[in-house]
Amino acid sequence: MNCSTTNCNPFLQGMNNHQHFSTDDNFQERSAAAQHAAPTQPHSPYQKAPSLSAGAGAIFASDHLHSQLYASHYKPHTNQLSRAIMDGEWLKAATLVRDEPSRARKTIVVYEFMGSFKTSKVLPIHLALSDPKVPIELIQILIQTYPGSLRKVESGYQRNCIHIALKGRVSNTIISYILQLAPVLCRKQDRLGRLPLHYAIHNGHSLSLTKEVIHVYPEAVKAWDNLWWSPLHVACQAEPSRELILLLLTISPEIILMTTRKGSTALDIARGSKSDRKEEILPILEDFDAMVRNLPVMQNYQEAVSKRIYSHSRFSPTRELHDVV
Repeated sequence: MNCSTTNCNPFLQGMNNHQHFSTDDNFQERSAAAQHAAPTQPHSPYQKAPSLSAGAGAIFASDHLHSQLYASHYKPHTNQLSRAIMDGEWLKAATLVRDEPSRARKTIVVYEFMGSFKTSKVLPIHLALSDPKVPIELIQILIQTYPGSLRKVESGYQRNCIHIALKGRVSNTIISYILQLAPVLCRKQDRLGRLPLHYAIHNGHSLSLTKEVIHVYPEAVKAWDNLWWSPLHVACQAEPSRELILLLLTISPEIILMTTRKGSTALDIARGSKSDRKEEILPILEDFDAMVRNLPVMQNYQEAVSKRIYSHSRFSPTRELHDVV
């Protein structure tokens, strides 16, 4: 039988009645006042995330626990759509949006959204992207029904859809879809100063997806969060591949000299790490460190750092105002 994608897929039925949106981003939360240990054994604000290979079970032990965890962080008067999303009833959620498109615009108040320490107002799309099992069809319906939601951030840590999707570990297909629709999201920092690239690396996403995030905004390689942790620092603290370390350093070799607020370089982070891949990446970092420090231009850079002439703003992306829900 020859039928269209819309007619064959229950998620997409009725889509013609909605506006079309044509195609043209786990840390442990810490404040900026968080303390670090000595550079040789630096304390990390980035808590080790569960392995992606463990699947959704690494985040939720079971669907029942999934529902319990969600329910414990929401006010009793959650609306029908948010409850359907929390319970993983994807077809019901899609039907609710089709029947009443205004539901995609309604926020709810969330306690400790995605493990944060804040109360947040979130949209249905934020809630959906926080679940690793969410199907792309529901995300498409939510965006097509309310295109503006793609640029909205939750009110707690002001994370946008790419931040949440990467932290929530949704499928690569969904992340790529959002990147195509709104590549500008890769330039946005959350309240902790973190770009989507920080989350992509820390949460162990594939090298191909990480490359995709970098391709959209290459300057992210040289950016840092509020504690001055660059993506390279994050990689050295996690379980990095040699390919990822080489990718970051090849794009911007000078990041090997960047330091956290407590003076730790990426090499310091790697030396103090308990990563199983530590011995694989140390030689790479040491070689780049020696090479960069011996460059004449870097001699001037290091002198400027010692005299406090150098400003971290050289590497910091421009902060842009967020469209908070």
